[in-house]
Amino acid sequence: MKYAISNIAWSPCERLEVYGLLARLGICGLEIAPSLFFQGADDPLMPDKEHMANALHDIDDYGLTPVSMQSTLFGMGKAELFGTGMSAETFGMAMRKSILLAGELELGNIVFGAPKNRIRPVEMSLEAATGVAIAKFKEFGELAREQGVILGVECNPAAYGGNFLTLYDETVAFVRQVNHSNIGLTFDLGSMHMLGDEERIPDVIARDVDLISHVHVSSPFLAPVPSDMVALNTLITSLKQCGYEGWVSVEMKRPNQNGLEEIENSLRHLLDVART
Repeated sequence: MKYAISNIAWSPCERLEVYGLLARLGICGLEIAPSLFFQGADDPLMPDKEHMANALHDIDDYGLTPVSMQSTLFGMGKAELFGTGMSAETFGMAMRKSILLAGELELGNIVFGAPKNRIRPVEMSLEAATGVAIAKFKEFGELAREQGVILGVECNPAAYGGNFLTLYDETVAFVRQVNHSNIGLTFDLGSMHMLGDEERIPDVIARDVDLISHVHVSSPFLAPVPSDMVALNTLITSLKQCGYEGWVSVEMKRPNQNGLEEIENSLRHLLDVART
């Protein structure tokens, strides 16, 4: 397996210090939120040549490679999977831009979380919503195939403010219904914790490893990781046993205090488990 961290864990002004830390720890993968990675760009999903070159130059100096993208709908305004008119158009355009950017960067995965952008309207049945979502993701899957990218759908528990694909099994069922080679599953440890599904981790990874395109090592509400060392050990062991060879990425929001220390501690915990 390969290890990475998302850049939502630090502010852009701290990036070079963090990149140096990653290089010292032997972490070579970087998961990017475009609005942070291309800070200052008029449209982070379509960065101009200068912003693109500067961001890539920074990480290249430290031997880092962009491997996944997340938070691609951040700052997009009213972009809704189940919207109508402009909100649906904004959603579709942002998704297509994200896939094209991922293709340009040659990174393999886009995380689709965005719980508040996929809220099912009260008047729309679950069956109808699922049908709408399947049709759209089949379309996104075709563009993703052209770009060599997998769109990894992530289960987001209801506590994050959404109401569609809030349970692990229904998220897996949705991905299987889409049935597209470039629509996969982002496996999120924090979500499993919030749903009380930690004990199921070995069984569901064995069952669903064929779908998993990316793994998030996270804690509930993106607190520093790991919140549960037993679950982290179980996750890494299960992934190894099932032959998962993709990226495992630390996902945590920027700590209010001792930011770099918390980042280093989280990465060392992950690496210690990975080496056992």
